[in-house]
Parts: sequence; C-alpha cells; structure tokens
Amino acid sequence: MMQLNSLADVNTENNLAPVPITDLCKRVIFRQSECQVCADLCPTNAISLPFGPEVSGSCINCGLCQIACPTEAFEGLHNTDLMILEFLQDKADTVTNDHELFVHCHQAEADHSHSISVNCLGNMTENALIAMAGAGVNILKASTGKCSDCQMSQGMGLFNQAAATYTKLSKMFSMSKMIITLREEQKTSQPSSTMSRRDLFRSFGKSVAKQAAKVVVNKEQQIRALLKTDDDITIQKRPSPRREILKGLLEVPLSTDVENDSYGESSNANIPWKKMLVDVPNCIGCGVCVNVCPTGALLKKVDDHELTRTINHSLCTNCNVCAEACPQDVIRFEQTYSLTDIVSERDEVVAVVPLNSCYICGETIPISEGEVCTTCQKRQVIPMFI
Repeated sequence: MMQLNSLADVNTENNLAPVPITDLCKRVIFRQSECQVCADLCPTNAISLPFGPEVSGSCINCGLCQIACPTEAFEGLHNTDLMILEFLQDKADTVTNDHELFVHCHQAEADHSHSISVNCLGNMTENALIAMAGAGVNILKASTGKCSDCQMSQGMGLFNQAAATYTKLSKMFSMSKMIITLREEQKTSQPSSTMSRRDLFRSFGKSVAKQAAKVVVNKEQQIRALLKTDDDITIQKRPSPRREILKGLLEVPLSTDVENDSYGESSNANIPWKKMLVDVPNCIGCGVCVNVCPTGALLKKVDDHELTRTINHSLCTNCNVCAEACPQDVIRFEQTYSLTDIVSERDEVVAVVPLNSCYICGETIPISEGEVCTTCQKRQVIPMFI
C-alpha cells in the first residue's frame, strides 16, 4: 500500500507559513476587539497584530494559529484534517479490518508502520476525529513527546478541546464509540548539533505540509465551489471552511448499528458551542452585528416598517464579534445547541424591531428612538420645525 511519505512533493522554496486573511481578523472587522488568540498561542512569537495579523520569519509553520483563530483568518498548506481524510480514503480496507489508527507528533516515535505523523496533536480538529469514527476506527492511539518540554505545548489544550467536541457530537449523532488513548514519551527528541531548534521545527512543518499538499491540491476547487467564493480569498464574508467540512461529515450516515441516544443523553445535549440570543426589547436594529459577521450567518430584512434579523446557526462559529461590536450590548451566547443547529440551513428569527420614519429627514428608524433620528438630533434642526 501507498505510504504517507509517498504523497506528491511540493517545492520547498514555497512559503509554507500560514497566510493571514486580514479581512477576516476580528481586530480588522471590529477595531475595538482585543482578540489576540493567535499571538498568545504562537510558540515563537512570530505573530504581531498592529492592523490585523502579520507573520514574521520566525514562524515554524506549527499551524496552531489556524486551529485556534475564532474566525479562521489563516490559510496555508498546513491542513492536518484534510491529510487525515485522504489517509482514511487511501487506507479504507486496512482501517476497516484493524479498527484502530495510530497518530504521533513530531517528538514521538511511530508505534505502527502506518502511523500518521503530525506536527502536533493540536493540529487535529473534531472533524478529523469524526472522520475516523465514521471510517470504522474503534481505537485511536495517539503518541506524543514530553509536551511540557515542547514549544507547541499549548497544542495539547486544542486537542483536548477537539476531543471533548467529538465526544459530545458522537453522542448527539449516535456514532460508533471511538476510544482515544494517549501515550506520552518521557524522553524529548533533541535537535542534532548541526541543526538549530527553530530549523528542526521548521523541517517538521515542511514535512507535514508536503504530506498535505496532495490533499490541498485535489480538494481546492471542490472546497471553493462549496464555499461559493471567487479567486480572491481576502473577502470579508465566507462560511467557515471547518464548519462546512463538519456539516458534510455529519450529513453522511456514520453508523447504522447504533440507536439514537444510546449513550444516555438527549439529542440536544450541550457541546462546546454556544447559541446566539438577542435581548429584543432593547435592540435598536442598527445592523452592526450583521455588518461584522464574518461568515454571513446573520441577515436582516426590512419590510412593512419592520426589521427582521435572522441567524443561520450552522454558519455561526461563536467568534463573538457581533456581541463585542453591539452598541446596545443586547447580544449574548448561551451554552445550548441542537442537532438542527449544526446541519440545518434554515434561518431562525432572533429579533423583530418595529420601525417608523424620521419626522424631519424621512430616514427609517426604530420606534424606540422616537420620531426624530439621531443624525437630525445632532444637527439640532428640531427648533426649525417648531
């Protein structure tokens, strides 16, 4: 069978570092945002945030920023999820027969000849774990080096989050249970005397990028068609690529021998996502939340002197930028989610605001603002009409 390291090679001269999509950064969408998840997580302090993310030459292509960014404002060749999906397709017979899969990070030794090498376990999202369960994997055996000595130690937190999300989703969607075992090697791999630590990490990043290259090239057109985007990737609004893949995985029957709710929890069990709610009486219908939403999950419609705001929960990624930007502080997120919230394409009404026309300029304004719009009030033109 084809080994992972035989995947199509790429030109090592290419820039393999994650590419920031500035228009999708929360700090660009909403200038008052203090989000710096990517900078805090970067093991080499390669990310600065003056006006959106900038990546310096000290980047080792670990890929953790791509996983952690709430608006997915980083792209690049590094995509562990797609690499694993390709592996599961290529090794379908082996996985079906053995019902176990091996994964090891760059510091750990491979426990099996077909073990998948990743930069860090944190590069895998819940999508990879769901795909494994759907392919018939009963046991995932993951090996790591000594995380406390690793520059990418924060990646384990991302992996734990992905595992928790997978666990909840597996119960909600009645997937076959996959046991995840984790083995940590006590000895940390040391760089050779002829290679710096930074170069060592960079080499691992290039290795994983090469393995993922075939997947990225083969899937690029399909994904762009699915997301309905043009060739310019620096657009402000587009569905989350990760969420679109998740929806595709969950729409496929993953198991036929497990009954619904077989794990003792209702189908609307909580998962690590939250649902947007609006304090309607205090909403003024300004539309700021719609304007800043990076995925297009929020829409508004004005008809018959009434503003209706809707949300497609399957597009919402809980980036929270709408709540941060709301001038009235009427948006909150609650820890509740349902099956339909994840896969349904329906729009749910979250706010209906009655409108009328400004007495002076005729601009449509919420009834709660009175008969004169804020602009006319500031211009102090009211006395002219008294």
